Amino acid sequence: GRGFDIVFDTTGTLLEYAMKVVAKNGRIVPLAMNKDYNFLLYPFKLISKGIKIIGASEYNMLFTETIGLIRKYPEIGKLVTGRYKIEHFSEAFDSVLKKNASNMKVVFKFD
Repeated sequence: GRGFDIVFDTTGTLLEYAMKVVAKNGRIVPLAMNKDYNFLLYPFKLISKGIKIIGASEYNMLFTETIGLIRKYPEIGKLVTGRYKIEHFSEAFDSVLKKNASNMKVVFKFD
């Protein structure tokens, strides 16, 4: 375990998990918000690991509209060409980045 250089929280509720899996000198980017979600921030962890938390725009304002479009156009799901358990992240990235890539868009499954 080295950790991830960049961790995106696209749920708005996983900042604790992001803190656990981000690499030293890594970045955490919260992309979603949940007004009822709170987490305890430990400045020592940020400083000692050199972690940066980077705020992003209010993407959650588009979430309801996005879900509506996915329901209206279920063929959007075909854009996901691979599904991998998070433990197989290296294989997932290879399937997208290699010269004759077998995948265009992958998602990670958390069991």
